[in-house]
Amino acid sequence: MEGIAERDLEKALELGRSPPPGPHDRLWQNADIASFARWSGLAMQPIVVRETVAPRIGAAVFDDGLVRDWPDPGSGVDRHLGYAFQWYALAVLAAGLWVRFVLFGRRKAGR
Repeated sequence: MEGIAERDLEKALELGRSPPPGPHDRLWQNADIASFARWSGLAMQPIVVRETVAPRIGAAVFDDGLVRDWPDPGSGVDRHLGYAFQWYALAVLAAGLWVRFVLFGRRKAGR
């Protein structure tokens, strides 16, 4: 097995504590090793390995159908691009409102 070992996993935004997963829950919003260990009853190591290469059996590659195109840990590039778009859109909106109310507002007042 080849991969990247990670100790701290990124988490999605949680506005409150998630209820404990039930016995048949297989989909969790945020991966938490301690919670998974309690849920499964297994002893877990404090790391997660993200496979980067398909496993091999001898010379043959085992095709399990998994996509191993992981983003770089902690890159956060998409988040920065989202913030940039948000601020530029806010600037365009502010400029548009200024033109509407200041320039066109003066024309109406001058009539």
